[in-house]
Amino acid sequence: MVNSIYNLEALRSVCESCPVTSGHTELYAELNRVAQELEFSFAFERTGWHRDGGVVLRDGTRLTDNLRQWAEAEFGDIGPEMELPDNWTELLATRIDGRSVYFVAPTGPRSWDFVQLELEVLQEVIDRELFSEDFIPGDIEEFLDPPGAQKLQPVPVGQARYRFHGIYHIAQLFEELDKNIATNRRFARFLTDWENSSAAKTARFCDNWLLRVFSYVDRFGEQKKEAAPFALGEIGAIELGNGVPSGLELDQAIGAIDRKAGYPMAWFFHMLTHQKHLHIIAEQVCRDHEVDNYAYLPEQDLAVVKDWYRDPYCFLSSGVRFPTMQKRLFS
Repeated sequence: MVNSIYNLEALRSVCESCPVTSGHTELYAELNRVAQELEFSFAFERTGWHRDGGVVLRDGTRLTDNLRQWAEAEFGDIGPEMELPDNWTELLATRIDGRSVYFVAPTGPRSWDFVQLELEVLQEVIDRELFSEDFIPGDIEEFLDPPGAQKLQPVPVGQARYRFHGIYHIAQLFEELDKNIATNRRFARFLTDWENSSAAKTARFCDNWLLRVFSYVDRFGEQKKEAAPFALGEIGAIELGNGVPSGLELDQAIGAIDRKAGYPMAWFFHMLTHQKHLHIIAEQVCRDHEVDNYAYLPEQDLAVVKDWYRDPYCFLSSGVRFPTMQKRLFS
């Protein structure tokens, strides 16, 4: 049994009370204070998302921080017959601009030996005028997101803040996940494939990959979690042209991908997650080694690719056609 190695509530408290600073300098100091046994470092940031905010007057007076609830309470049925408030020209809608920020702390040598911390950096800004003379919403959804709405200068409303999203000791998560769920079986196999490949001897998993962890309640009312990996960098693409490269050409192509990623077998792991069309490359790698006697992968890496060939898998595999030549190559 793997035990948790941090105080969840202490970490949540310092994250949500810490001011947002450039480079997260104050946050690092607070994390080191309450989790001295861990050494967190910045891993990844996802930007470009937002959610509904609230309503303010032009002078900055706040009316609500929840636009939907306020509209439903103020106006009831929203539509062409709704009556606008007397001060409608003074009302502005805000939005919450968000960034998802990931931090990691290694805890051991294996691919699953790390802690992953995910926070949201939230900044409320002015979005648009709440009402327009040119448009009357037909329902609440059009009120919240009117088509063609004229956006205003996104002036900040208040200070940016951290919101604690989640923290996972991946070794503990790896042990506790329900392997009856297909995604989790794939996740466990992905980490095992990393351990069995030369990638594990060259690179640290959490420097190159993180996890998306989904929590939900299933149809039986049970709390479930699913985990899936995502890469922190791009690897480029193999140009297939009129056919799949083979032999020396394929060796050079996958070697270029691995060099760009900074570790061997990058092409293989990206095939499982981000570039599923590369499964035909894995097929050709097996064909090169088993049929054409052109060997370029180390034995341990070839074993991983062969195992995949016999029992292929990938994440979000809809529409991917897997190998059909196992008997010819491995009979």
